[in-house]
Amino acid sequence: MLASAMYVSSADFSHDAPPPRESDERSHFSQASSSCGTTSSLIQDVARVMESRLHLKPGRGCIVGEGLTTVDLGIFVDGKQIAIQLDQSPATISTPEGTGPSTARLFAERKTQQRVLQSFGWVVASLMDKEWHDAGSDDHVKVHLIVEAVNKALGKEDDSQGEHHYHHAGCGCSH
Repeated sequence: MLASAMYVSSADFSHDAPPPRESDERSHFSQASSSCGTTSSLIQDVARVMESRLHLKPGRGCIVGEGLTTVDLGIFVDGKQIAIQLDQSPATISTPEGTGPSTARLFAERKTQQRVLQSFGWVVASLMDKEWHDAGSDDHVKVHLIVEAVNKALGKEDDSQGEHHYHHAGCGCSH
């Protein structure tokens, strides 16, 4: 059941919550980077925005299921473990074969990874690398990409009016 809050805000994020207990064999946080097609510089940039603009401290490279998969960035929202996965859009995949079977394979690998994460209790939020890169140096847009991805993963309705609620960090918006 979703929390009563309609939209994720920085107040919904648990700023001081510890990462999953290391005694919990299902997962632990490490400084490893994801091995699932995203670059560590992209992960670092998303983490930077989360830390500087939303005042969050995401776990990075969380190993899940005794090594079955990893989480790019992990946070707690409404008492739930959220895996923020940075996904490659087909347009950014560069393989010798171009698009086609390798694109389908990457899609299948990501879907499998999502199912594994879900089986271990993670809610999966996806950020597309192309959207992130298209935002350029505009951290305001990047904050919105993060919040929208988490809201979507939690099944919260889109904000058709463009309103959102930030506490503490704020995004500097007038809407």
